[in-house]
Amino acid sequence: MLIVDKRKGQTMPIHDVIPTPSIGLNRALGGGLNTGATHLFWGTPSVGKTTMCFRIIAEAQKLGKKCAFFNVENSYYPLRAISCGVNTSSLLLVENVGSAE
Repeated sequence: MLIVDKRKGQTMPIHDVIPTPSIGLNRALGGGLNTGATHLFWGTPSVGKTTMCFRIIAEAQKLGKKCAFFNVENSYYPLRAISCGVNTSSLLLVENVGSAE
């Protein structure tokens, strides 16, 4: 855990920011998602978690970042990823995460 006291002149560490497709979310997050952190998207089925992730991956790829998609819910569909702007040939896809097989 990193605690920074700005009253003592300390500054926050500088991280790259990857914008989300939501202007309101970017405003709330201070520009987007910080690199070097883990982000969890949680919600009920069919609310757009995978689509949001694909769009964020596409933005990260535009910035030259290497991206990985962990397909835990069997929600990876290459055509949907491509339609969201993801370069699937450079995407690291990890499947069968957590299975007992």
